[in-house]
Amino acid sequence: MKRIAFITMILMIPVLSFAQSDDIPLDESLIIKLAKTASGGYLSKLDLKKASTLEVNEREAVVISFEYICDKEGYKVNIHNEGPQLNDQILGHLNSLKIGTKVSFENIRVDNASGEVIAKPLYLTIKS
Repeated sequence: MKRIAFITMILMIPVLSFAQSDDIPLDESLIIKLAKTASGGYLSKLDLKKASTLEVNEREAVVISFEYICDKEGYKVNIHNEGPQLNDQILGHLNSLKIGTKVSFENIRVDNASGEVIAKPLYLTIKS
């Protein structure tokens, strides 16, 4: 029994470290989308040209900032963005990606009725 408690404690350390390192709470009810595509979805290059804004499932909620992350052919790209609109650097990078490339939008800070919160990451795969 002590062993299970110890293992549980070890597994919780990264979660506790995240919560303590950033005073902004995680709001798991928020759903972030790009071009009406939620996390785990596939995004076409045509979809990218139509929409370039991160959207939140709450009407009054607004994306304050986020990190765009892509591990492309062995090198990692990390671009900080202010506001919900994808900046030109991110749009240019997205348009240069090959089919099957995975990208993520992480540390998504949102202002909603609860104040400033962090939303779950958005993970997408580029398709045709």
